[in-house]
Parts: sequence; C-alpha cells; structure tokens
Amino acid sequence: STPNSIKVPLALEEMGLALMKSVSTGELEKVAVEAWARFCQGVGGTYSNEKLTDAVRDNDATRDFVDAFNARLRKAILDRKCDMNGFPPLPIGRYAFSSFNDKRTGLGILIHDIWSIKAELKNYNGTWDNIAQQGAFYGKIVYTLTDDFGLDWNDIVQHGSDHIPPTLSKWTTGDRFKAWYILQHYRKAKPFFIEIKLEYDIDDGAPRKF
Repeated sequence: STPNSIKVPLALEEMGLALMKSVSTGELEKVAVEAWARFCQGVGGTYSNEKLTDAVRDNDATRDFVDAFNARLRKAILDRKCDMNGFPPLPIGRYAFSSFNDKRTGLGILIHDIWSIKAELKNYNGTWDNIAQQGAFYGKIVYTLTDDFGLDWNDIVQHGSDHIPPTLSKWTTGDRFKAWYILQHYRKAKPFFIEIKLEYDIDDGAPRKF
C-alpha cells in the first residue's frame, strides 16, 4: 500500500475524534472518545456506559418523557381496575436530545434522536376494591433506550454544512461529519448500538403513610 492509503483513514479518524471533542464536555467527552474508538476499531455490538446512563437520566427531556408516560400508564392501569391480564401495549413514542446544551455537552452527538424505546413493568402488584371503586398498585418500570452510533446519508444532508462550534481548524463541523460517514460506509469502521436502561418505581399515585 502507498503512504497515502495509510494516512487517509488516520486523517479521517482524527477529524472524527476532533468532532467528538468539540461537541462534548466533562465525563461525556470521555464517553464520546471511547465510543469513537470503538467505532473506528469496527467492534460493533452493543455499548453501555454508566456515565452516559447518568446523563440521560438527569436530562430534562428524559424527565419530561418519563413523567408523561408514567402518568399515561398509571391511568391505563386504573382504567382496567389494576388487572394486567391481556393488558394491550401502550404506544410510547420517542424523544430526542436536541437542546443547545445537549449539542454542547455530548448527548446530541452520542445519541440525539433515540431510535427505539421500550418500557417494561416488573414486580407488579395490584388490587381493586369493587365497593369503593378504587385501586392500588405498585411496581417498577424499566425503560430500555436504544440508538445506533452511526450515520446515514440523511445525516450528511442535515449536518454536512454545519460550521459550529467555532474552530480555528480548516475542517468545519460538516467536514467532520463527512469523515464519519466515509469511515463507516467505505472503510473498516462499524456502527454499534448504544443501550441505556433506566428503572423507576411506579404506583397508583395515592398518598400513603409509611
């Protein structure tokens, strides 16, 4: 192989690494660097990271999503008199990390628009009082969030002209996205799944004395 054939992939990897560092901070910068290395090495598979999970859990978008879905689930359970037999799947929807702060600190580049969300109710215990027409229940709800650390052509269409954040480098943010795309589709780099698991207590919402 020629020297150029060796240098070009390395240059592309360095451009992508610069992208990760330019749009992440603190612990999430470490996660982004680790994720980028996994991508460039072509490992594939599924990746989880405790710091990333913490950041997702503490994000306002996650709190809003979880609160809204838990309220819908609570109502659906009570509407069925706390009987989970034959309980139909509840549409869950998705959300994204698209605020300016998300784009600046790392969740925007690591996850952004979540590809899949699954909610599972575990350790459920419920009862219904036919006389009072009131129910009580408690359990745990486990959310599994999945996204792929990779790019398709639509990402290039959306971000190929990006020029933020400001940089003294000759390479723009859009150029670095293009390097990512080339490595994935024309080199040995391989996308992988990012998986986040979040667990919460859920109950009927009635005040209790413990």
